[in-house]
Amino acid sequence: MNSILIQICSFLYISLLLFVYFSKKRLNVLENKIYILMMISNFFGLIFDVASIFTIKSMDKIPLINMIVAKIYLLYLLTFMFLFTIYIFTISLKDKTKGKIRIKKFIKYSSIIYCIFIIITSSLPLYFKNENEIIYSYGPSATFLYFVSGLCMTVWIICIICNFKNIKDKKYYPVFTFFVIGGVVTFIQGAHPELLLMT
Repeated sequence: MNSILIQICSFLYISLLLFVYFSKKRLNVLENKIYILMMISNFFGLIFDVASIFTIKSMDKIPLINMIVAKIYLLYLLTFMFLFTIYIFTISLKDKTKGKIRIKKFIKYSSIIYCIFIIITSSLPLYFKNENEIIYSYGPSATFLYFVSGLCMTVWIICIICNFKNIKDKKYYPVFTFFVIGGVVTFIQGAHPELLLMT
């Protein structure tokens, strides 16, 4: 029940954020486009996150639907991690004009890796637990996603260290905040998978 309340609060927050963001004028730059994709993916991720709670409760009656919803949610997490990785790489480059080629290459190779990881995540088995009000999914597919999260965070650290001199603006504070909180949440989620905090 607490997890659902957390998700409802998150859903209201992201809905308000989307409304405020789209109601204002913004520059048509790549980092803003990626940011929009992250917000939209998070919006749908919350929907599938909440839906998975109900499908797991009825997994004996609707096993296929439950598996599809759970896998889509894992793919959302994978998508968000890759979008955020591209976002950090993009905002870290000081000279956006000269950096366009580097950004295009990074997006190209990231997209190839992303597609491979989608296939792996979709193919690996996923199991479910629904016992004593504790509901969560686990197994090789979920474990692989934790590995990908660690890999992405490593790329973030390398990217930030290599471009640290270029990161002085206050707009980067939320990135550092997300990095710290995201790391803590990943650790907590791994130890207590029944707490749906990631989305």
